[in-house]
Amino acid sequence: MRIIKFTSVTSTQDIAKSYIPQGEELVIWAKEQKKGRGRFEREWYSPEGGLYFSILLFPKPEEIFTIHLRLFLSAVKGIEKVAKIPCLFKWPNDLIYQGKKLGGILLEREGEVVIAGCGINVNNETFPSEIKDAVSLKLIRERETPLEELLKEIIFLYENAPPFPQILSEIRKRNLLKGKYIHLRAFSRLWEGRALDIDEEGKLILSLPEGGILTLISGEVEKVYES
Repeated sequence: MRIIKFTSVTSTQDIAKSYIPQGEELVIWAKEQKKGRGRFEREWYSPEGGLYFSILLFPKPEEIFTIHLRLFLSAVKGIEKVAKIPCLFKWPNDLIYQGKKLGGILLEREGEVVIAGCGINVNNETFPSEIKDAVSLKLIRERETPLEELLKEIIFLYENAPPFPQILSEIRKRNLLKGKYIHLRAFSRLWEGRALDIDEEGKLILSLPEGGILTLISGEVEKVYES
């Protein structure tokens, strides 16, 4: 995929959308985002030093549900190869290192088009005081990680991803929530239960205290505890 680099943008998601009429799958990469966003339109702190990119995709209908986990695994394996740092997947979209947020993934749809965004804290050294649980590769490694090398590795892994059953198997090995008891907000209410696994469509399988199983395509995990 062709990579188009920008110095500063509002959001790589927005720039990627502007390229939809061209009909080409490509990557939008920016050194900083002025109005980066995460899930639920929350602001994503995006100063120079982090890796911020969006992939413009024209998937077949059956491929859409695989994109999220495919990009996550590509990001994890890219980080592991380039920075030698292991990280876990906190459903639905967080990259986690030792309990702290290293990055996140955001999927947006425009009809049959998917824009898959990814933000990773790479060479960031400080975070605003209101961000309590963030960490960067530089804070972990105590040295910088080359952004372009990391980006190209992630895109290479995404383009050469294994069959989806293998992707799912790798994700399940890195599932931070597996076996944990959680409080989760979804469908306008708070749910409690034990996270069992991630199913073949990327949904979280939650065992409820009163019995029964709930599968969730999205939600907000508010608390994680062992028992």
